[in-house]
Amino acid sequence: MRKPLVVISVPNHAEQRINARTIEHLEVGISAQETDLESALASAAQQVERFHAGYRKLGRIPDGAALAAKLIMSMVSRGAE
Repeated sequence: MRKPLVVISVPNHAEQRINARTIEHLEVGISAQETDLESALASAAQQVERFHAGYRKLGRIPDGAALAAKLIMSMVSRGAE
């Protein structure tokens, strides 16, 4: 949907922290702590144009679910032969 993100990671879930860092690295949003949510939202509101520029740099994002379904169906088809 290409919307700017404010990500709050659940404590003790490393994959969520990695996702939050990826969002920041791609410049499409920021990470925040639950206790800092209000200031993070204010900061994000001031950076909306930067986040939109980050999405433009990404270009077209493939539909991962559709690609996975296509791969699964091709594997099933080969197995039926």
